[in-house]
Amino acid sequence: MPCTVNKCDDSIVKEDVHHPALLIIVNVFAGRSAVDMNSLKEVLNLVDWYFLSDCNDMNEAFSLFYSILYEIFDAVVLTYKFRKNVYPPWFSSQLIRMIEQKFKLWKEFKMHGNTLTYDKFKTIRKEIKSEVSRLYKVFMGNIEVNISKDCNKFWQFIKMKKKSTDIPGNMTYKNETITSPKSIVNYFADHFKSAYNSVKSDSKLSFDFDSLSCWSLDTVSEKNVTNAINKLKMKSTSGPDNVPSFVIRECADAFSEPLTVLFNLALRLNTFPDMWKSAVIIPVFKKGDRTVLENYRPVSLINNFSKIFEYLLSEYISYYLKHSISDYQHGFIAGRSTVTNLCSFTQFVATHLDLGLQIDTIFTDFSKAFDKMRHEVLIEKLGRLECSRDFLKIPLVANFAFVFIDITQKSLSLSQVCRKGPYWDRYF
Repeated sequence: MPCTVNKCDDSIVKEDVHHPALLIIVNVFAGRSAVDMNSLKEVLNLVDWYFLSDCNDMNEAFSLFYSILYEIFDAVVLTYKFRKNVYPPWFSSQLIRMIEQKFKLWKEFKMHGNTLTYDKFKTIRKEIKSEVSRLYKVFMGNIEVNISKDCNKFWQFIKMKKKSTDIPGNMTYKNETITSPKSIVNYFADHFKSAYNSVKSDSKLSFDFDSLSCWSLDTVSEKNVTNAINKLKMKSTSGPDNVPSFVIRECADAFSEPLTVLFNLALRLNTFPDMWKSAVIIPVFKKGDRTVLENYRPVSLINNFSKIFEYLLSEYISYYLKHSISDYQHGFIAGRSTVTNLCSFTQFVATHLDLGLQIDTIFTDFSKAFDKMRHEVLIEKLGRLECSRDFLKIPLVANFAFVFIDITQKSLSLSQVCRKGPYWDRYF
């Protein structure tokens, strides 16, 4: 840890020549944060990342990037053993100290039987009850006021009240009872994997590219990367690389340089690193009985660095395809949502009913729609919209193709599609 040592002019005890008084100032990491962001930024800025552009192998470049990054984390990030908080989240540090003082007074009274100690114990116990009630009301009030802005705290409170995990200890899968945690995890993996079409296609694209009319992304600038980094949420969520998003956001200026080099390398080589194709899969309950394994859907936690690349590609692709998107499209469009879709539909129905016309409505829900979609179909869709062949060689582009699957048709398209799954295949 960084520290400074100076001669102390105001010594507590009498000093001599051989034992001078010293003033030592040590920068100690306080609070929950175990990262000195200023030191992390300084170390990251000292690295000359442009050697990554000399690599001709995408996976080798990203391996070097992560090896250096983890070495910096080991030197700068303070590691400590996590201690579970036994007190509710609305307990303040002052209240916890009062509770510890209460236990100390009770122990002292049991040892010596002093009535004065017992009176102090009763007084502090009364103050603790009053403080617990006050803090609980403040905590619940904050949750109610901010529930529209931050609903995560509300669900964290509900989960704490339930005092149970989201996944039951005993589950059933295909009429088979599962009790072992390891078996439950393995069955979840088999169930989620069965939904994906993992068969590689050897078919070639059935259309010709016009190199003059095709659009492609050749390079990105540091400014573009910085803007994409700022779109990350300030959370501790991380993917398989264990790099949280708040660290990347805090060190946006330091990360923009190496990420620009890596992203441009990916565009130049038309490849995507293997380590960014993996994700942490979390089962989320969807409907029905919680003990039935089929009633859960997977949620993929991908690496935050790959999210930044996704933001860049999404913005670029959206710019070229915005004129081809139907006016009736509400899903995955900036400024539109299921709310605007419902408002437009309600207005359409009300207007035609007032005219005495008949309205027929059809609602469709495709089970595991994106999971079962053939990726080569989506890639060919982008190709027919004048996306260049080299740009289509980046497997990540298939992640955005499903958004525009029905944009050339003047009809309402699918508004709810699952995000990216854990398995990706190359078709080039």
